[in-house]
Amino acid sequence: MGIGIIGSGEMGKTLGQLWTLKGHKVLFGSRNPERVNEWIKTNNIKARSGTYNKASNYGKIFLLAKNWADTKNALGVVNSLSGKILIDCTIPEGKLSSTVKTALIYCLYQTFWSILYRVRSTLLNANPQRQLSIA
Repeated sequence: MGIGIIGSGEMGKTLGQLWTLKGHKVLFGSRNPERVNEWIKTNNIKARSGTYNKASNYGKIFLLAKNWADTKNALGVVNSLSGKILIDCTIPEGKLSSTVKTALIYCLYQTFWSILYRVRSTLLNANPQRQLSIA
């Protein structure tokens, strides 16, 4: 499944990396795609980088992982999120402790898999002959 991510900080990078390990295609949108691309290559992650707009147009799922102050600017260059599943984990003003960030990332990751399971179950119930795989 394709996932576009706006935000290449701790939250966006961690979730994106976890999703690529599960076989999903990820595109990180950034103000500085070259810097993200260096991180991708250095860490041998199977993902791509691009602009905010490219990330918003990529795949069926869109993760917004920006700090609060940058959210309006980031979304200002996005064409449309129509028809996408939006996971919003904008980070409020101020700093979060590493323990809170770790807990938040874990909760978001578990929520994502729960959503995929429900979508898969719904589609299979509607058409039992259909084979779906969301590794």
